[in-house]
Amino acid sequence: MVERCLKTQDLSAVKEFCQESWRQILDGTVSVQDFIFAKEVKLGTYSDKGAPPPGAALAGKRVLEDPNDEPQYGERIPYVITRGEPGAKLMDRAVPPEEVVYNSNKRIDAQYYISKVLIPPLERIFNLMGADVRSWYNAMIKGVTADNAEAIISGSPSKVKAAGGKSDEESLVEEDEQAAIDLHYRSNRCILCGTKTDEGVCDICKRNPEESLHALLGRVQEVEQRLKNTHTICVSCTESAMAEPIKCESLECPWFYARKQAERDMENIKGVHELTEEIERLACDESENLKGKGKPRSRLGRKGVRSVSPMDVEIIEIL
Repeated sequence: MVERCLKTQDLSAVKEFCQESWRQILDGTVSVQDFIFAKEVKLGTYSDKGAPPPGAALAGKRVLEDPNDEPQYGERIPYVITRGEPGAKLMDRAVPPEEVVYNSNKRIDAQYYISKVLIPPLERIFNLMGADVRSWYNAMIKGVTADNAEAIISGSPSKVKAAGGKSDEESLVEEDEQAAIDLHYRSNRCILCGTKTDEGVCDICKRNPEESLHALLGRVQEVEQRLKNTHTICVSCTESAMAEPIKCESLECPWFYARKQAERDMENIKGVHELTEEIERLACDESENLKGKGKPRSRLGRKGVRSVSPMDVEIIEIL
């Protein structure tokens, strides 16, 4: 981003790049590998007065489950930060990366990574240029919580026990806002054009059923092809048979995350098939309506002979 700013000398281009990157994180389209922390853990050196770092807490849980799984002194323990209950400590939201990969209910805490990890270093750089990076993010999500607040609050518990000096109401509001942002960027978007909608496909795309059907089928083919490509690469690397399941779980390999994401997308195609059937019905209805209107029949019969109408008969009788 600094290179982009120096080349273009335009902060608006940097702002657009940042907001687009944040949207991808909120959409969940960024690989889990990009969110992994791997910090050194030195068990036995942390004070009992405060909470240990997330990596140390995760290593301690591993030791409790298996005493033989104690990490070496200074070993780096990989972990990611996931969404948690209101008031949950950071160390309680740290989980191994494979837990997020295999469990679709576990989701990366996008708000934490954007607000606590990405924005602070950007602020230290661009504040010197007079740019308010945090306001870029606040402007991007402005109105999101207001649009979905009613739907989120209706499904939230009435009281939540909070920690860290915040009241129950403050923690509940903070969690509702975070859930509203997550819902906005994940569920309330058209699968084709990204327009805000409560259904899978917006009304605008439904007005063009043939184009929408072609786009949906193309999306399905794209997912199937991506799964085939990642599977082929992993089979070649592990030297396993095509029909056998791939047992490689290397957290250092980007193809492991790409393959798991493709498998998850393949599971989500079931919903796309339902949308495809709905759009096919709309396309059939539209074609039937066009046939029902029809074209006015010509008064010329076969071989250009004009057909005789009742009015012609009356004229002949008068004559």
